[in-house]
This record gives sequence, structure tokens and C-alpha cells, in this order.
Amino acid sequence: MTHKVEEGFEIIAAADKNKRIVQIGSQRRSSINFAKAKEMIAQGAIGEVHFAQAILGRNSPCGAWVYPPPPDLSPQNLDWTTWLGDAPNHPFDPIRFARWRAFKDYGEGLPGDLFVHSLTGIYYVLGLDSPPQRAQSYGGLFYWKYDGREFPDLMTTLYDYPNLRIAVLMTQMTHQPEVTRFLGTRGIIEVYGDGDHMTILPQDGQDHDPCYYVSSYPEAMRAAYDKAWHQKHDPKPGAAKPVETTQTFYYPPNYTEFQEHLWRFFQSVKTRSPSVEDAVFGNNTAIGCHMANYSYFHQTAAVWDATARRITG
Repeated sequence: MTHKVEEGFEIIAAADKNKRIVQIGSQRRSSINFAKAKEMIAQGAIGEVHFAQAILGRNSPCGAWVYPPPPDLSPQNLDWTTWLGDAPNHPFDPIRFARWRAFKDYGEGLPGDLFVHSLTGIYYVLGLDSPPQRAQSYGGLFYWKYDGREFPDLMTTLYDYPNLRIAVLMTQMTHQPEVTRFLGTRGIIEVYGDGDHMTILPQDGQDHDPCYYVSSYPEAMRAAYDKAWHQKHDPKPGAAKPVETTQTFYYPPNYTEFQEHLWRFFQSVKTRSPSVEDAVFGNNTAIGCHMANYSYFHQTAAVWDATARRITG
């Protein structure tokens, strides 16, 4: 949503002052699979959730933003000054134009391109309404070095929230399917970004076998413990219940969250009702992206100062 932290608050103020409908374009906020995950967590399907993780890997030049500049691109058919806007002046460069995501003057790297979608899904499902308290990033530019890019091709960030931790792990050197996981005390929900489904893997957090620790007991003591354990825990006749198993939910045929997100925006404009992903929501996730980059480039933890509305080290 923003290139600088302060821009987010300017957008919020402008939208409020002018009574405009603003919807940020991270379509995951309109995904029915993330909506289903939110519903199931609210129902207690996986118990208490104190950890979420988002994983994504790409292994192609296009996935690493090695976009080919148009072969006829020149100052004669591109208004370079207008394209630069308020970014620092720089000589005409087709590479910087096409691969803007890889340069600090124009993009926000992996966080601005990809983290934001993962954070959007997690914020929506868990009802988060503020930036992270703290972020710590690690990574590096290991492979895609030849075009002068400034952002890393590997980044992992751990975020702190009250009673919650979020880990985002992304690489542009190895393909791995995109998945967002919500890890609870009674199971895991996995929402797959590259596919079309959401899976619930239940757990009950109970002992299903005598603890391995008793292997250190003397044989007679161990046998007595095992017998007592089974008497207490094995199903009693007439009281046994079916065991929950994996559930999977799929998109209906021809459904796309992109179309859903656009439709919701148009409905908000027509009815003047609040959008599903307003500037406040978008700003909270954008700040999380800025914190990831701040931590990486400053080699320190990034801390959100809510009073001053700025990131500190």
C-alpha cells in the first residue's frame, strides 16, 4: 500500500476527510478459503492459536522479478521523469523500469510483493487490528545478483504480537508450494495459495500411548505403569466415539478470489458501504512489511512505536 510508513496515515486521513471508498488490493481478504479458516477457528476447531506461519518459494527468473523490458523501450516512448515521480533522479534504465520491485527507490522487495498477501490472510483470519510489536528478519542476496538489485532473494521474518507469533519464510531460489498455517492446541489449518483448498488436520493434544519416558523404569514398574495407563485411557465399551479426521474444503468450479475482491469493491462503491479491506487494514499489514525490511537492512530488531507512528531499532 505504501513506500514509506507515513504515507499510510496520510491515505487514511485523506479517505476519511473526503469520504472515499478505499479498498486495498490484497485479494486474500476476499478468499472464501480464508473465510472458512476464520469460521473454523472461531468455532474452536483447532483450539487456541498462538502461532501462524506463511511459506512460499519460487524458482524461476520471472518469480524473481527478472522481467524482460520491452525491446523498444526508450525515452522517446516512456516519460521517464513522470515514471520516477518523487523517487531519486536516475538516468533512464530499462532494467530498473521493468524490475522495479528489486530496487529500494521503487519497490519493497519480498515483503512488499509477497509478505503482504500472507499477512493479509493471517490478519483477516485472526482478527488482528494493529501492526506487529516487533519484527526480526534474516536472509540474503545469494543468487539473483547480476541485475544490480538491492533486495534479498531469501528472507524470513518472525513477528511478535500479543499472545501470537507469526513466521514468514520466502525464497526466490527454490520452489515450494505456498501455504499459510494456523497452528492451534487442537490441530492445524492449512490454506494453500497456489492451489484451491483449505485443510483441517485435527489433534486432541492427549496421550495416545504411555509416555516414552517410562522406558527408563525397571521392567516390573514399567509393566505396572503400562497396565494402569491402558485401564485409564483405553476406550470403554459403550462410551467410544468416532475420531475426527482431516477435512478439506475446495473452491467451487471457476471461482477466483481476484474476481471476488473486485466485485466487493464495486459493491462498496455502489452502496457507499465500508470496503472489506480499508486503508486502516492495509496500513497495518504494510507497516509489517516495512518492519521486515527495516530489520533486514539495519541488522536489528524492528520495533513499532505506536505513539510516534514510526519504526525504531
